[in-house]
Amino acid sequence: MIVINNTDHISHFEKNIVLIPGVNDISEKQLKMLRAHGLFKKMEESETMEVKEDVKDISGYSAPKAIKAVKDTYSVPLLKEWKAIEKRKTVLVAIQEQIDTLLGIGQEKKEEDTFI
Repeated sequence: MIVINNTDHISHFEKNIVLIPGVNDISEKQLKMLRAHGLFKKMEESETMEVKEDVKDISGYSAPKAIKAVKDTYSVPLLKEWKAIEKRKTVLVAIQEQIDTLLGIGQEKKEEDTFI
């Protein structure tokens, strides 16, 4: 698995690849396409795009760094993969909270959230 952490506050589009702010799960082929683009190379050099290749899980990160990665991840399947492997309770709680947030679990509807 290859992940790109887009530390910029905007989404980037290139060759039908969308990199949203936060952690993005991409294929080797997509990474090759991105690296062929000059702007992406500059963003990678400036660490606006942090590329991590061969990422199986976040167990190698310190707990605070793992929790930050979880909060920056918007892919429920990726979060579920991490949850299946992760052992630290604080990180597991963060993963579940992020999944719940993304799925809208436990959020009460507010009147102002209702469209007319």
